[in-house]
Amino acid sequence: MRSSAQGRAGVSGASELSPGRARSLVRTLLSEYDTLWALFILCFVSALLSDRFLTLKNIYNILLQASAVGTAAAGVTFVIITGGIDLSIGSVFALTGIVLARYEDYPPAAVIAGVLLLGAFWGLVNGTLVSRFRMPSFVTTFGTANVIAACAYILCGGLPLHITSPVYRFLGSGKFLGLIPMPIIIYAAALLLCNLILSRTVLGTYVYAMGGNQQASYLSGINVPVFRNLVWVFEGAVVALGGIIYAVRLYNADPGIGPGITLDAIASVVIGGTPFEGGYGSIFRTLVGTLIIGVLNNICNILNISPFLQISIKGAVIILAVLITKRRVT
Repeated sequence: MRSSAQGRAGVSGASELSPGRARSLVRTLLSEYDTLWALFILCFVSALLSDRFLTLKNIYNILLQASAVGTAAAGVTFVIITGGIDLSIGSVFALTGIVLARYEDYPPAAVIAGVLLLGAFWGLVNGTLVSRFRMPSFVTTFGTANVIAACAYILCGGLPLHITSPVYRFLGSGKFLGLIPMPIIIYAAALLLCNLILSRTVLGTYVYAMGGNQQASYLSGINVPVFRNLVWVFEGAVVALGGIIYAVRLYNADPGIGPGITLDAIASVVIGGTPFEGGYGSIFRTLVGTLIIGVLNNICNILNISPFLQISIKGAVIILAVLITKRRVT
């Protein structure tokens, strides 16, 4: 009898709490997974607009197009969480591709390692100027973007370079086990690495701490200049990896690709819900933001929408994402 009464009381208590729990669950789903809902809605609308959208070939195409920028965006997430911004992303992409194409006759492993170190070097330059000399990251990376772009133009004489190496062509168009394109494999590996570092290491903990309150981080014993610099170095290497994916996928290195790449990478992070003020964000959110940008680009191309109008659409989406993020953070 007692157990029966307790059972009825438990059921009654659960039923009394269920409406509140339901409302809390709905609020959580709407706030914490808002970008995921946005992606689902965008995919649903895109499927209605074109019967080609949900084909396996087109889905592969979206992931392939997102792989290079998405890799860079994963690295940029670290910088934005710390409250910085990097406008040199596209220039690093350009220089990465040019170096890869110019020295493609050398051993691929050595060239790829050198390119990653080159990206880390420019990350070190940006990080030193920002953390040691306390220069605003916006101004710093705007300046270094022009320097890096100039290096790319000088190396190639202002002309695009073609990539013919079989190794690089396999990385760009080969398939793992004959099924999954290599750029997607590299992209997935980069996401896993970035997520592991951000969520399971001391560096990741410090990234959130420095973004949340830099002064408090310093007072708690964190060597802020050193770790901010380390974040920039890591981001530079990851951005260079994205540049490698971009170049080998297109078999081409173009010194003038900078502005569009920079916009898409930063937009992916912001649309994913990482605020410019820092202190909040995740690799998963950046992944969703990248896919939103990828789907937008894809459906606009399928519908033959003007490239100029596409830029306007991206701008509007970024503004909307910032407004939503502001409301969530405040």
